Amino acid sequence: MPTVDELPGGLRELPPELLTRVVEANHEASAPGRHAIDGRVAVRLACDLVLAGVDTPHVVDLACQSPGEVSDETANALLRAALDDLGLPAVDWYRFEWALTRKVAGVALRGEVGPCEGMYDLWDRWDSTPDSTSVAGALLLCAEWERADEEERVVLRTRIRAFARATVELADQRLAEHDGRGADRAEGR
Repeated sequence: MPTVDELPGGLRELPPELLTRVVEANHEASAPGRHAIDGRVAVRLACDLVLAGVDTPHVVDLACQSPGEVSDETANALLRAALDDLGLPAVDWYRFEWALTRKVAGVALRGEVGPCEGMYDLWDRWDSTPDSTSVAGALLLCAEWERADEEERVVLRTRIRAFARATVELADQRLAEHDGRGADRAEGR
């Protein structure tokens, strides 16, 4: 999720609870294979934005819909347009997942969490991140960790950190490739 400083100016003035709902709606509306956001929820959000002083054309259009009658499809199309009006582009989920995976692996690599805690955090992330073939091997190291003595843990810690380092490098590579494709598309290549 973007930090407050990364948000468009007008959004920074919203009450924190409403701002959170707007950012979450943007993530939900951008999710790959997403399910439609309930039309009533989208209309309620738009009404709250209007009450907070946000009066862009699509926000007002969505707020004017009848919550009980608007189809989810219509509400979602208006919501996406309203979010665009607010300066919140659709989330690039590939980039988001790899950046988060990189962050989690970096924390484990720097030793900010226990080696296995970092691997379990990666495992939790990995099901939504491509190229997940080797994380199971790192979890096997964690299984060994549980029954290892201190001397064996020194070796295991080194192997687990090597996996975390390789994950950071893989994430950097995937992000660079992805960003390069984005630049190619923008230039029409």
